Amino acid sequence: MILQVLGIIPMHGRWWFLFPPLLVVLAAMGWWAPIWTKTGDQLFLYGAALGGPLTVFSLSLRRGEIPLLTQIAEGVHGSLRLDVQRYTRCLTWGWVVFFILALVAPAFLWALAPHQQWWHYPLGGGALAVALCLFLVEIPVRRLFIRQFDHATLGQNLRAGYMVFMKKH
Repeated sequence: MILQVLGIIPMHGRWWFLFPPLLVVLAAMGWWAPIWTKTGDQLFLYGAALGGPLTVFSLSLRRGEIPLLTQIAEGVHGSLRLDVQRYTRCLTWGWVVFFILALVAPAFLWALAPHQQWWHYPLGGGALAVALCLFLVEIPVRRLFIRQFDHATLGQNLRAGYMVFMKKH
């Protein structure tokens, strides 16, 4: 995957000259230390997969910004009650904490037992499984905390999220 990412360099006009030396370095790394290169590649992809959402969620919590999940809820419902705004802000913070914990989990598990393979569980789908469980648990929790409210379907939330993302880009 690192080579795929490096494949973007020639398409970007300013950095094309970095492509050949980086390609040689990565090929040498893969030849002399294939296991370390594969592990580094996995860690890079894991960090990118969680770092991207962490950045988007956390930047929406800056002063003067509307939290990401509040924007999505407003995309579905229009204006929101104060308790719903508070809930979506807390939920955005909850996902930021999850992404941070998921990013440090492999290092923590490796430090706990360096001779075991526990550190690999989050990379192998453990973080995704926990995220799906959190997502599914949040649905009834939302209904418990936010009463007398017309809750949106998953499809409505996905469409609103897409519209919020498209507005930013």
